Amino acid sequence: MLPTNYYHDQKIFDQEIKKIFQSQWIFFGLVQEFEGDGSYVRKTLCENNIFLLKNQERYVGYLNRCPHRFHPIVTDDRGTSKLVCPYHYWAFEGNGALKGIPYETQCYQFTEQEKARIHLTAIAVERIGSLLFINFSKHPKPIKNQFHHQLLLDITSLSSHFWDFQKITFCKKFNWKLIQENLRDGLHPAFLHQKTLLNAIEFAPPAIPKDVPIQLLRNKDLSYGGPDVKLTHPSELKDEFQDPWLCEPRYYNYHVFPSAHIAAPDGGNTFVLENFIPLGPDETELEVYFVLTKNELSADKIQLFFDKLITNASSVYEEDFRVLENIQQATKGSITTPNNGRYERLITRFHKGYLKILGLTRLYVLINALDILKSPFFLLNCSKTFKRK
Repeated sequence: MLPTNYYHDQKIFDQEIKKIFQSQWIFFGLVQEFEGDGSYVRKTLCENNIFLLKNQERYVGYLNRCPHRFHPIVTDDRGTSKLVCPYHYWAFEGNGALKGIPYETQCYQFTEQEKARIHLTAIAVERIGSLLFINFSKHPKPIKNQFHHQLLLDITSLSSHFWDFQKITFCKKFNWKLIQENLRDGLHPAFLHQKTLLNAIEFAPPAIPKDVPIQLLRNKDLSYGGPDVKLTHPSELKDEFQDPWLCEPRYYNYHVFPSAHIAAPDGGNTFVLENFIPLGPDETELEVYFVLTKNELSADKIQLFFDKLITNASSVYEEDFRVLENIQQATKGSITTPNNGRYERLITRFHKGYLKILGLTRLYVLINALDILKSPFFLLNCSKTFKRK
């Protein structure tokens, strides 16, 4: 963990939204959520109400507000609709350009130059396989600058097998960084998930990752993934799946900074995609997509399969949520520096990158110095020095 005020302070949270979530490429959703050309999906991310539109096999994004009096253009979470503001019926093309205004000549009397400047506010969109990413920056850096080439290839490969999905949403009382730290902690399943997750995977104590100096850490290094622990039980319906992602019989983890996590938990037949949306210093929304590859299951069996996936996963989530909400509550009202072990270097790497993006690298140096001063080795050496004197 970071010093505990980093999980509660509103000013720090505001900086996170500005410098991370409104400046980096963040996960929006899946192409499978769109019904066809002209369909849209609406969400609120980083305090912005936005929608993505499938426009002639391309995906474009806009702030969900009319440039006239800022009323939302679309009011449902998803659907197919002409882009017409219900307040004064201003209409827009799929590319965001103004299409028409009722009573334009009589009431508005815009010049041609003024009309040419009226446009929906665009948001940058990138498609990686079946995943859609957005960026709120006016001039976003290429997405390849944020993610390693191999990670993009893996995401493209595995998501090309996405077929059907169901989504559930949680809203929980803990800071978004706590769930990111939890995902990077390979030791807690041995204690917290003994009766759930450990029934499906083979647990082994985590190795100690290499330390990366903060000066050498790049944005790309905050996202990574690949095969993890071995699976102990193959999917009971694996023969029903026609187009699995070919991979080892291992649990696959992909961490997509800052907000997404992808898991392949059963040998490439199904996937779980998690999106962590910060709502406030002490509140996080979690969108969880349960995705199936193409299969020959009947509609009833598919629903039963989804129900089982969701039930089993929810048991694991609730075990994590209870702990994280307890931590959030226990650290409220105090500023304390935690005692991080060497195996937690994936977590401290996340912290380093996070602080570097916020422009707070000096803080990390101070935290590291405090950790050294508190270490038993340092105290033992000091004790020996004083005794010699």
